Amino acid sequence: MKYLVRYSCPSALVLSDSMKVRINDVVVTVRDDVQIVDGQTLHRGLTWDVRIEAADERTALGSAEGYVNWTANLLCLVSDTAIDSPKALWAIDIDETASDRTLAQMLWDAPTVQAPKRRVAREAWLEVWKRLDDLRGKNAETAKRIDRALHYYRKSAVEPDPIDEFEDLCNGLQSLDPAIRRMVGLPGSVVANCQSGKCSKELRCDECKHPQTRPNTFGGTTHVITEVLGEKASADMAWRDTPAGKLVSTRNDLVHGNRPVDQIAADLPTLVPLARLALHAGVNLLLGSTPEEAPRGIRELLKVAGPTPALGVVRLHDLAARNLLAAPRFPQVRLHRITTVTSAPVPPATDRVLRAVQIHVSIDDFDGKWTPLGAGVILPFDPEAADSEVEVRLLPP
Repeated sequence: MKYLVRYSCPSALVLSDSMKVRINDVVVTVRDDVQIVDGQTLHRGLTWDVRIEAADERTALGSAEGYVNWTANLLCLVSDTAIDSPKALWAIDIDETASDRTLAQMLWDAPTVQAPKRRVAREAWLEVWKRLDDLRGKNAETAKRIDRALHYYRKSAVEPDPIDEFEDLCNGLQSLDPAIRRMVGLPGSVVANCQSGKCSKELRCDECKHPQTRPNTFGGTTHVITEVLGEKASADMAWRDTPAGKLVSTRNDLVHGNRPVDQIAADLPTLVPLARLALHAGVNLLLGSTPEEAPRGIRELLKVAGPTPALGVVRLHDLAARNLLAAPRFPQVRLHRITTVTSAPVPPATDRVLRAVQIHVSIDDFDGKWTPLGAGVILPFDPEAADSEVEVRLLPP
């Protein structure tokens, strides 16, 4: 069955015109989410329309998510603009042979409107898209590492905590590090040095004098910071005090608890921008972009978050696919209110148990002629906990 799936999310990125890409047999179209409120045009973020084949509406919503997130990752990279995790809005079948069709809609709270905006770097997007697509055919492993790094790059942009943001960026750098080391010919291990702070001599066995080695875990990152970004230090400076050394040692201090969190947090205003620049530069290095071709952009990011949805499923009678796709807007389920019924906790539990939910909804369409033939609403619950099973009834608004 063919479905049209729509995702949306808040972002300050402005496209102006739609952007369409084809990934195998799936077509993804990205547009600005623009609404007219009290005569004013408000840019709320981005929307994705995904045309995809799936067994049912729920599968279509889930399958489309990967394609949406992948394009969002690339847009975040080339624009240096936070793009929140896109949320599913609805899926509707567009089977041309059927007269009736099913609309499955996620029932979310109203999204947050963001004032600052930034326009997409369209040429940079196209260049990165082509380079990554070419790399995927030549070196699939490196392309997969870039995909992972892009995931962390975009995730870091919406983290509310600077420490989480720093961790995401370091995880992205670690994803790229083996590929960068191979590219520039760096070893996988290096001789360990004294970390006492009093000297930096090589560590060797007392008996045979064989050097002790350690994995060159951040060798690629160090190369990017020192050679690509040019963040070098004087010859007499201890490695831990260099820009690369401070980033790596701070990350290790955070992971291994070598320093108090408050001390680490005090260093992050300088280390987070450095980590983001290094991740950006590492991706460009692996894609073969020169410093002049690499999109730099503005570094400020917006932080956003989202609620938990329910899923409403409605059958629409006598609606041809061609009429649906030509309509000025799509039908939607409107959530009016939710009433919950709970029972007293059973000792030793302390939380009240959810017993039933009444969801008041109506169907809203663009011409007022459609009526739902059947409807249901599905809420997530834990199937292994008997007390959490929910009875759902659909009531008139």
